[in-house]
Amino acid sequence: MQDKKTQDKKTLEYPYEIRTLTMGKEDIKLCYFPNQRQIRETQVNRILRQLRDGIHFDSMLVVNVNNGTKKIRIIDGGHRVTALTKYFEEFPDRKVKVSLVVYKDLSEESERKIYTKWNLGAKQTLDDFINSYKKEIHEFEDIILELPVAVYPSKNKMRLRYVISAYFSSKNKNFHGVTYTAMEFIEQMKKLTYDDVESIKNTFEIINEIFNPDSLIDFTRLPAFKNNVFTPIYYLVSNNKVLLGKQYVIKRMKTILAKKVLLETFKGYTGRTGMVEIYNRCKFLLNDGVEHKFK
Repeated sequence: MQDKKTQDKKTLEYPYEIRTLTMGKEDIKLCYFPNQRQIRETQVNRILRQLRDGIHFDSMLVVNVNNGTKKIRIIDGGHRVTALTKYFEEFPDRKVKVSLVVYKDLSEESERKIYTKWNLGAKQTLDDFINSYKKEIHEFEDIILELPVAVYPSKNKMRLRYVISAYFSSKNKNFHGVTYTAMEFIEQMKKLTYDDVESIKNTFEIINEIFNPDSLIDFTRLPAFKNNVFTPIYYLVSNNKVLLGKQYVIKRMKTILAKKVLLETFKGYTGRTGMVEIYNRCKFLLNDGVEHKFK
């Protein structure tokens, strides 16, 4: 039921203000990204080229302004602000008039909801969700410090969600991957403890010893660290390193699985079904002709 005050209101108002600001080199420094999603350089460069040519990006920045600070928290507009920053570095005397959708004193949870509202046509990835909720994931900093992972990966860092997803999968009695929704995945990550992080680190180090013997910095290009192969291999290491012994697991996997030619054959195996096929194939090869069996 709407209260009488709401019923009597004839005009539904925006929950924000629309302001116009003429920005320059110093003004852009006030912009702050509390939960910056992955920046795509191609998009930034496209906007930058337009600015150089005198073409405006023609869209509003969505921001949150908190009392007591001059900082402008960017909810939506990371690519545009990044392009503006580069533009003012090249042309420090120039100005750009920008329209802002200004919310006031929003919590971080409200910022996330507002971002989703303004991006209904642009689906957020699981990486974006993790990045948004990282402050609520107690072990997030330890994961980043202890493992060569990042929310948005690079040549020398695996995608964080691939490693965590492999860990969750290893907890199942039978291998079948994981099927969490984005928010379910976040809730499971919030439950991680430092013991979990240590377990993940230990298993990762074993996999690295087996499949990256030369300690390559850009290890993510190796077949074993591609998600479809990494997840079943993680399961096999995690569930057998105690059962069969760490040294046996390392020796057997180096002998049977650590062959680039073999791992390259798994390229076409995708999705959960592909992972299960890779797991079954690897398990068969590891157990063929030996007494000590991987589970």
